[in-house]
Amino acid sequence: MKKTYQEIVSPIYRNIWETEIENYRREFNENWIIEFDNFITQESLIELREESDNLYSERYQSKWVYNIFVDSDEKVISKSLRNKKFVTEKWCICYDEIDKESILKILIKMRVLKICCLKLYE
Repeated sequence: MKKTYQEIVSPIYRNIWETEIENYRREFNENWIIEFDNFITQESLIELREESDNLYSERYQSKWVYNIFVDSDEKVISKSLRNKKFVTEKWCICYDEIDKESILKILIKMRVLKICCLKLYE
């Protein structure tokens, strides 16, 4: 049975997006990260773990090497501090492989979370 947003998210976070957005925006602008302690209920975390275990065989590895400071057409001395290469490695699951009633898919589609993220950039 498909869960609702209210069943997945911890009670403290269910109705604070509008009232706390200024505090989140300030934290984001100062630290470039926001921590939501205990955002997901313990029960939902257990279900997410089970979902990930079930999708383990469908995973694939993604590796990116990139430079966040220098445009590709910019001429930079190779030893420049701005010419630092970053590597990101992660294991991924295709969105199509995630069950439509999955907690993960519900979180991805959460309108309230998307609105909150957009308001951080206002």
